[in-house]
Amino acid sequence: EVEACIEEIAQGASAVVATLGVLPIIRSPIGGPAEMVARQVSAKLYALYQDPKASDIFSLGTSGIEERPILLVLDRSVDMATTLYHTSGYQTLVDDLLEFTLNRVTIQPSSNTEDPSANMKTKVFSLDSETDQFWKTFAGKMIPEAVEAHSTQLQQVSNQVARIKSETGGGTGIDTENSQTSSLLSTVQSLPALLEKKKTLETHLEIIKATMNIISQREVYKFAELEESIINSQHGDKAKVLELLQNPDMLLEDKIRALAVYLLVMNPSSQDVDQLVGVVEQFVGELEENKRLFKTITYIKRMLSLTGFGMNPPSVSSDSTDPTNVATATLWSFADRAAQSLMQAQKHVKGLVGGEKLLRATRMIDAVCKDATSPNVAAEVDAEFLYFDPKMPDGQIPASSRIRTQFNRGILFMVGGGNFAEYHNLRDYASGKISESGGLGVGLGSVSSSSQKISRQFIYGCTEVVNAKNFMNQIADCC
Repeated sequence: EVEACIEEIAQGASAVVATLGVLPIIRSPIGGPAEMVARQVSAKLYALYQDPKASDIFSLGTSGIEERPILLVLDRSVDMATTLYHTSGYQTLVDDLLEFTLNRVTIQPSSNTEDPSANMKTKVFSLDSETDQFWKTFAGKMIPEAVEAHSTQLQQVSNQVARIKSETGGGTGIDTENSQTSSLLSTVQSLPALLEKKKTLETHLEIIKATMNIISQREVYKFAELEESIINSQHGDKAKVLELLQNPDMLLEDKIRALAVYLLVMNPSSQDVDQLVGVVEQFVGELEENKRLFKTITYIKRMLSLTGFGMNPPSVSSDSTDPTNVATATLWSFADRAAQSLMQAQKHVKGLVGGEKLLRATRMIDAVCKDATSPNVAAEVDAEFLYFDPKMPDGQIPASSRIRTQFNRGILFMVGGGNFAEYHNLRDYASGKISESGGLGVGLGSVSSSSQKISRQFIYGCTEVVNAKNFMNQIADCC
């Protein structure tokens, strides 16, 4: 069954690469599902490369060394925390807190509204970045930034529509012979486009309201603030963790996720693990759903027992009081207020969004793509990642013959489920918006990214896109 699954994944990844018309250099961490997939992909691409009937498939990728991209195959075990922690991006929150499948958002009726007549029907909205400019621009932005931009744009469009209707008396008749109306005629002709934009923004108003309401009800910002501190600085305050875990008003799912992030990043002693797990376990009760969610902790605890509790504890970063963490705390405090008064949000949002850091998967592709002409750098990367060249029968090539120049094109493929946080993080890295400096503590320590502005092209792929709840259910199926 495992071999069949690996075969299916490798077949899909190979098909994507062949469709792109490139013959990549394949790299993967040593061992595990990633290596198994990488070896099979290399073998399949080699077979295609040698097939006379398919000789022109890779014509776009073999004319020069510089044109060959990197295909980095990873599996979810390299960074489980990213899938579980509470994020603050617009699309990641929509995926996390609402029902988001195949670009369709489903908003269920709210039982916690002051107006019982409001939101009593299930609403479904389609989000398409090809036609929805707001979604295309702000899906990857922090939600306060999206809220502010949305409020501004909706107000501008509403004012424009109102002005046109006022000047035309709400009708369509215009005296085209009057020179004073010639400019107005052009403006009126833009009315359908303005109305369509207004409709799109009103859709996002519904989505933002629903998202913010859940943030406020579940006090998600408190978990996000704590987890950001743990992940970004590798410094987790056990007392603060306990405080959240012991709060009976917090949702069990959020507690389990916060505890999972703490365990995965901090790798505390067995005594601390037992204490923290015991606190959460008392809230599980007899509900089957709760027991299923708690299996996430059981799985992580078992995994830590194999690697050794408290082994190689992370060092406390000197930037544990980084202004970014302060900004994050302020950001989520804002989010709570925004849920109560969305239209007032724009007054508080400016300057609250802190800088982002590279996630582990992004740091790893940065490691294999950077210039490695230095023997020391090459040895360091080769010690972490296997190297396969599909031009060779078994993918193996002597270290001295490997491509060591910088790669500016690549494919990051995640076996075991990807997420929107990694997708947007890779996009920001490719565009130069974020770099390795100050990156995640759970990343590869010595990896660095060039500070120069370089044109990069990266594709993010995965076996499936999962949010935290789905990932926890998958873990439960493995237990």
